[in-house]
Amino acid sequence: MEPDPVVLKHSHILRVWAAHNGDMGRLRGELLAYRQVAEERADAAAAHAQAAAREAAWRFSGVALEWSERFYRDEAARIDWLIDRLEGER
Repeated sequence: MEPDPVVLKHSHILRVWAAHNGDMGRLRGELLAYRQVAEERADAAAAHAQAAAREAAWRFSGVALEWSERFYRDEAARIDWLIDRLEGER
């Protein structure tokens, strides 16, 4: 049995892939805006996780929120890496 083909579903990586002849300045701006959203989501998840920690019944929700914070912080770090990598390719 053959493995399924790789399917890329990340909208900003698709923009990078499709922008090979595009404007790096515009792409960088879009990536920075996305990074800002990721940081805001991470901050919100952290705040909600702290609130959930005060209620024993919300223990599992708190863990999910901690995971969410880590996910969005990692996403922001990947955007930093991506911008550095793209600017090194000029």
